[in-house]
Amino acid sequence: MMKPLACETMLALCGLEPPEPMERVIAALRTLADDCFLTMHIDREPLPLFALLARGGYDYEMRGSLGGRYEIDIWRRA
Repeated sequence: MMKPLACETMLALCGLEPPEPMERVIAALRTLADDCFLTMHIDREPLPLFALLARGGYDYEMRGSLGGRYEIDIWRRA
């Protein structure tokens, strides 16, 4: 399924130490409307998050960028 285009919430997580980035993502997902998606910016690949998203019914798309930073869109599966 493609990500929804209705609205976007952004989280800037670069420079935060674990587990704070994961905690912020989980808190944001709890309030995410079905027709919205979350974009997170982080300076490391959040591997533990991907399994959590799969179990929780979310899809994601990750893009890497220069300098080891990642942009990840997360949305609820239909």
